[in-house]
Amino acid sequence: MDDEPQLDKMEKQIEAPLRYPRSVFFIIVNELCERFSFMSMRAVLVLFLKDELRLSEDDATIVFHTFNMTCYAFPIVGGIVADSWLGKFRTILYLSLVYALGNIVLSLSAWTSLGLPGFPLTCVGLLLIAAGTGGIKPCVCSFGGDQFLLPQQRRQLEAFFRLFYFAVNVGVTLAGLVTPLLRTTPCLGHDTCFPAAFGLPAALMVFFCGVFVAGRPMYIMKKPEGNVLVQVCKCISRGLWRRVRHGRSTGSHWLDSAGPDSLVADIKVLLSLLVLALPLPVFWALFDMIGSRWTFQAVQLNGDLGGGVTLRPDQMQLALGLWVMTLIAVFEVAVNPLLARARLLDTPLQRMTVGGLMAAVSFLCAAVLQIYVDRLEEVGGQAHVLWQIPQYFFMALGEVWFAIGVLEFGYKEAPLSMKSTIQAVFLLTTSIGDTIVIIVTSASLFASRTTEFFVYAGLMAAVMAVFMVLASRYTYVGQPCTPAKQRASFGAKRQVKGSDSAMTVES
Repeated sequence: MDDEPQLDKMEKQIEAPLRYPRSVFFIIVNELCERFSFMSMRAVLVLFLKDELRLSEDDATIVFHTFNMTCYAFPIVGGIVADSWLGKFRTILYLSLVYALGNIVLSLSAWTSLGLPGFPLTCVGLLLIAAGTGGIKPCVCSFGGDQFLLPQQRRQLEAFFRLFYFAVNVGVTLAGLVTPLLRTTPCLGHDTCFPAAFGLPAALMVFFCGVFVAGRPMYIMKKPEGNVLVQVCKCISRGLWRRVRHGRSTGSHWLDSAGPDSLVADIKVLLSLLVLALPLPVFWALFDMIGSRWTFQAVQLNGDLGGGVTLRPDQMQLALGLWVMTLIAVFEVAVNPLLARARLLDTPLQRMTVGGLMAAVSFLCAAVLQIYVDRLEEVGGQAHVLWQIPQYFFMALGEVWFAIGVLEFGYKEAPLSMKSTIQAVFLLTTSIGDTIVIIVTSASLFASRTTEFFVYAGLMAAVMAVFMVLASRYTYVGQPCTPAKQRASFGAKRQVKGSDSAMTVES
């Protein structure tokens, strides 16, 4: 888009009263549809792999987490493409079409009467979906932020992020409710209907593209200016190469003279923050097992609610979305004000610590439940699926404190030029977490599901113990708008002087 129309649009916004940008509602609806589409497919994926493609539980778990790993590796690619070449709008649109194609391919792979090769076609569909959802992930939220004029609309921007996160959980909850019903509806001569369960996400992605394009006349679209992640990698590579060739220089940092002073200063801050990313992969490893190991656990349980109503194994995942939305509201109204008055959990790192420990507790609950389930099965009994609610409650607590704390910490502490880089790296930790699950499952280290749950709970607790030590030694930078030149003397204590009186959205 030409610069002049964009400048005219910005000037009109400055002159007129700053109303809430109508364009963001298209973006929020799109995010709700995308999350519904993704979580609908993911909710039934392991059951499709096990029941229709006849994979073992371990093999289905490996495929599931390989797919998740790929999804969260693509945000870096999407960010580079958007910032360097296509811009956010075209990147979101083109990759959404790839996303929709992947859903269509996956739906066709479930249509067994067509005689298509089921597993290979499923892998192709999952790869296309991973490229689509991962590629647009770093673009959608920041594209929404681009619609606001800052700092004048700072409060409206904050409201947008809350509404955006709420829309995500609405999509997750609806997916957990609707898709399992489609799966269990007889069709095409089968007792189940996976083609419909995968076909609905495909239809939603097509709708997503239509709604997104409909809002184009209202969008403020910024030209791509180059991706800082590429510059960071080049600078670090030069610094490491010089360190290898010339050795360590007394009194200087290995990054000094590897690039512009402002970029080097920002990278030093970035590297200090990455040390605190230690617990992220383990947390996401546990979190993503909701869709694999916890679903298989639910298969063992009785879902009869009485009155002819049955709660299906893949519907239990909606408990997480319901808990998260409830806890966000309760925390906003009651818990956060109490904690603020008591001066408890008043930093992101403290909240992340508690959230990680809550994730460990959730897996302790899952392990204890598994013991109970196994003992009942020995005498011909069956535990009820509602016994999974406690583990979902503690995992929801973990998400509210840990996941939101990660976003807040990364945004507040990262330099201006590194905010999108930090978010891309934090998303990549989800991919690393799924890699952990893949390796552990492939090695068949555990004799029983109970042992597996106990080990993961212990691993999370151990990682959080190390994290508490690191967090206690961290000095907050608190520099949402500190110019990079003021951080050129960044030292070991990570203390930086600067102004935080303004607020900016990074692409």
